[in-house]
Amino acid sequence: MGLPMTLGFMGILAATIAERISVSAGVLSLGPLLVAGAGSVLYWNWSEAHGQGDMRAYLLLQFGSLLAILAMLLLFRPSYTEGWCVAVALGLYAGAKLLEILDRQV
Repeated sequence: MGLPMTLGFMGILAATIAERISVSAGVLSLGPLLVAGAGSVLYWNWSEAHGQGDMRAYLLLQFGSLLAILAMLLLFRPSYTEGWCVAVALGLYAGAKLLEILDRQV
């Protein structure tokens, strides 16, 4: 369902952690974030197959990660000069999310 987008966003979160907090924290967080992202999509798919369609974990990861990135952008200084790239990535994510919501109309 939303696996590619979720994995991409987990990568953006790990990259933001690496840039704003520490490289080692970003590297160490990547694996667990990818597993959590994939798990949320797999659980959503499983629950759809069983007539429930439980998206709570998926939505928590997506919007919780977005809030975490925004907080890091506001609270931590960038380690590198290209910190604006995270803002561009968030803009692209917002566009992708909008297209996902308006999928039928598009």
